Amino acid sequence: MIRDIVWPSRPEMYDPARLKALRHYQYRSVDKSPISWYILRPYWNAVAGCMPLWLAPNTITLIGTAFIFAAASLTLLYSPDLSTPLPRWLHYFSALALWMYSTMDNVDGKQARRTNSSSPLGELFDHGCDAIVVGLGLVMMIGSLEVGRSWFAVLAMGLAFWSFFLPTWEEYHTGVLHLGVVNGPTEGILLFVAMYLVTGTFGAGVWRTPIYGTWT
Repeated sequence: MIRDIVWPSRPEMYDPARLKALRHYQYRSVDKSPISWYILRPYWNAVAGCMPLWLAPNTITLIGTAFIFAAASLTLLYSPDLSTPLPRWLHYFSALALWMYSTMDNVDGKQARRTNSSSPLGELFDHGCDAIVVGLGLVMMIGSLEVGRSWFAVLAMGLAFWSFFLPTWEEYHTGVLHLGVVNGPTEGILLFVAMYLVTGTFGAGVWRTPIYGTWT
């Protein structure tokens, strides 16, 4: 019977010092982006004020992530090889999905503070969804640009995950998530949204305009 199984003990998981640190953990971040402070922050505060207090912060995170799942799934449905042209509406939907994800990703923390429900589990869930979105977002981008299986796709994937890993690693050691004057969660997402809108309007061929020699 299951109750008769002797499960292996993991005493390090319940170390008093670790449990004490977990109880006193507080999320801290520094965002130096002027766009975040002067343009997007009032928008995020307004959206957070519209959220009902019964809505859990993790649910808000999940809603934003669901938009990315939907956009990435549709991208793979219409372009399994990520080089087949996508319908124009899907580029616009990808822009909307990324904007909704960015909005929900910034509103969930504000909702947690409004409802006094901030927790280490909430941050773990938030960053876990962020990590998944990095991969799915690159699938959307590669399909939108129709680059398929290429060195550019591999390079983009590597740089994206590396740029996500480094700040998280820094946060682990310093206790503070540092976001610079220009950073991925703000300017990076805005550039991607703009890219989807341009691609939807002019087609992926616009990115293959000759610039110099074989460079496009």
